[in-house]
Amino acid sequence: MSQKSLTTVQQVIEVIPLIMRTIRVKFRERRTGNINVAQFRVMAYLINNTGASLSDLAYSVGLTLPAMSSLVDHLVSRNLIVREKSVEDRRKINLSLTEEGQKELNTAYQYSQRFLEVKLSSLSDEDLEIIIRSMQILRNLFQLEGEEELAF
Repeated sequence: MSQKSLTTVQQVIEVIPLIMRTIRVKFRERRTGNINVAQFRVMAYLINNTGASLSDLAYSVGLTLPAMSSLVDHLVSRNLIVREKSVEDRRKINLSLTEEGQKELNTAYQYSQRFLEVKLSSLSDEDLEIIIRSMQILRNLFQLEGEEELAF
């Protein structure tokens, strides 16, 4: 591995958790019974993958099936997502966002977007272009084939 590759790997390993930790802290600061980062990730996945199974969701978010089941139970009890039996296979349960869940997700997304806009506002246009290009490269490198892009 070249020195440039090693330095890049070290930066990715150090910076991505730092960004996620900062976002988690901001979510906790604003939290008034709304959603946390894990719930946000689940709901963001469902906005583009309506009817996903618990297994699909657990795999995408990176949780075990029992942990995901518990998280889904909580979101269902708050009327943010709904479970529906599959018409093709009655053993399968499909998950989707409720209207209330979509509103909550949009609110959390807007909050995150505003926070990041403020955080990045001090950067030059050149630095912003570097970040945009870097994010595009990382997305292309890590996005799974057939996986939906998060979009709101």
